[in-house]
Amino acid sequence: MKQILLRFNGLRLWMLLAIAVGAVTNVWADTKKETFESATATTTYNSTRTLTEAQSSCGIGWSIYYGNVSTTGPITGSNSCLMRYYSSASSNLGYARTTTGIKGLNNVTFNAKVTNTGNKMGVWYSTDGSTWTAIATGVTLTTSSQSKSYDIPNASVSTTYYIKIGITAATTDKKDLIIDDVVFTYSTAPDAPTFSPAAGEIEKGNTVSLSAAEGCDIYYTMGDNPADPTSSSTAYSSAIAITEATTIKAIAVKDGLSSTVASASYTLLKPDAPTFSVASKTFDASFDMTISGPTGTTLKYTTDGSDPASGTAVDANTKTITIPAATTTVKAISIKDGVSSNVSSVTYTYDGRTTPTFSLSSTDYALKVNEDGAITVTTNSDGTITFESSDDDHLIVDNDDDDKVGTLLADQAGVYTVTVSVTGSATYKDAFDEVTVTVTKKATTTAIDASGITN
Repeated sequence: MKQILLRFNGLRLWMLLAIAVGAVTNVWADTKKETFESATATTTYNSTRTLTEAQSSCGIGWSIYYGNVSTTGPITGSNSCLMRYYSSASSNLGYARTTTGIKGLNNVTFNAKVTNTGNKMGVWYSTDGSTWTAIATGVTLTTSSQSKSYDIPNASVSTTYYIKIGITAATTDKKDLIIDDVVFTYSTAPDAPTFSPAAGEIEKGNTVSLSAAEGCDIYYTMGDNPADPTSSSTAYSSAIAITEATTIKAIAVKDGLSSTVASASYTLLKPDAPTFSVASKTFDASFDMTISGPTGTTLKYTTDGSDPASGTAVDANTKTITIPAATTTVKAISIKDGVSSNVSSVTYTYDGRTTPTFSLSSTDYALKVNEDGAITVTTNSDGTITFESSDDDHLIVDNDDDDKVGTLLADQAGVYTVTVSVTGSATYKDAFDEVTVTVTKKATTTAIDASGITN
């Protein structure tokens, strides 16, 4: 029993052949059918006719040697491909060859006849379009059309093939080989499977679905570095649960043809890293801070800068700890369903030096132009004292013999700012203050000339 459904010209060919003994073979292929109806027929046969892909009924280019597309004795329709023998040039036996390769070609079937039974036919294939291997030679035909079918020996789905059909022997001048309805059957490997969701982060326990073209079986491998799958690998039947970082490799298989390998790598979606209630800072007294992770997570942390994965576990998403009077680095991770976040880290730098006493004789000075003034600093710090004017061009501040006194001198009226600083030392911290200096013009005295005054 045979059930055959054929769809030509690039459509899918499905063939179910049920053999009498009960064995069933599935054949999945594509076809292209050349009818020569798209090309213009001519009556010149003693040269080479080239058909472009656009002139072909199925997008395949041809080179017809000692022949042409002809309306003479067509097998079907208006046109056929005619190849001729000329006794005056006996080596010039007509042939037609494809110039467009077909990947995965495994069979060519066509109708053929001769105008003289002395003409014999041959069929060849090539993988490069120039070196030909015979499939059949010396084939006897009749003057009535016959269907001929030829398989490509050991055809590979990944190899591109070309076909040549021509006269191999002839006895009578200007007798023809005519072919028509050339059907090229070629196997196509299915497209590789797709993954949903695509590769990337995935929440632990969520699933990945694989899909392929209708009728395909999917086989897969998975792990840290899985081998490429074959049809002997695990058959895919339902979505795959992801419980750890992994790579999935998969192929689609149909009718013994395997797709290329598709691969997708997944890492478990991490919870957000913890946050700290107090940012990094310098401090001089012990204080409390809180580590907070997302809702539904637990925590691990350390206070010595080491990896928190081996730190103190907290069965909650918050933890308040006391930072001692010492430089401390806190590191923490959030954990959900066994998946750890990135590490959060904060450093608190302890500064145990004494804050110095620091005062100025005044923070508001009133001077006149070109009159001296003095800023006196009182401090217990052993750091260096500096004076910095907001306008060095018009208000100069020099350290006096005593570096705790700054001498002011202005050459222009205005309001200035002087910053007085004491640098930190091993014992004392930094300290500074600002002084506002208001400079006014000097008062002037005008002499009165009384020489002209009389009683």
